[in-house]
Order: sequence, then C-alpha cells, then structure tokens
Amino acid sequence: MDAQLNTYLLEFLNELDDISEEHGELGDTDCRERMTDALVLAFLKPQASSTLPADFDFGMFTDEGNAKVRAAFDHYVSRATARAAELGLNTPNERLAALSGDVVSKTGNCGDDYFAWLESVE
Repeated sequence: MDAQLNTYLLEFLNELDDISEEHGELGDTDCRERMTDALVLAFLKPQASSTLPADFDFGMFTDEGNAKVRAAFDHYVSRATARAAELGLNTPNERLAALSGDVVSKTGNCGDDYFAWLESVE
C-alpha cells in the first residue's frame, strides 16, 4: 500500500504498544472488538452523520486508559483519513487494504494484535 499510510499505521501500533505496557487489557478480545468497531465507524465507513461519539468506550479498565487509546486512535484516523482521500481510497474495502499491510510495531505486533480480523467491510 502507500508508504505514508504505512508510516501512520506503524506510529499508531507503536503508540498502542506503549499504552499496553501500562494497560494490558488493550489486547483483550473486548478491546480489540471495540477498536475494530471504532475503525469501521471513523475510518473504513465514515459518514458525516455517523462520527465516533466523544464518549466512545474502548473497553479499557480506567478512564485514563480509555483516554490514551482515544488520543492515539484520533491521531491515526485524522491522518489516515486525509491521506486516503488524497489517494482516492473511497470504499471501505480500499481503506481496509490500507490496514492489511505488513506493518509490524517495535515489539512485533501487527494490526491483528489490536483489531479484530476483517476480511471485508460491507
């Protein structure tokens, strides 16, 4: 995929690695599923009338953990959305492909370690 999108994803995964050092629940199934829901709503299938609510719960055990994940998520999505628009990635599956690269974090985690696996988005 695009080198810039891969850079954004790498930075996001590294931020999640840092957060998971203090908040191990980030790798739990519930958190992974909620992160995937958030990605679908905010990046893969964004709609003007369907933005991620300000109080979206990522399933973290503390408000602090949830706020850290939200900040990392918002940072990634804002940059990835702008870049996807520049590249003409307008369909959910085109955007999903941007998450499906061989990007691995500094600790060896890939997107599947933080997001539920998606084959396609309808």
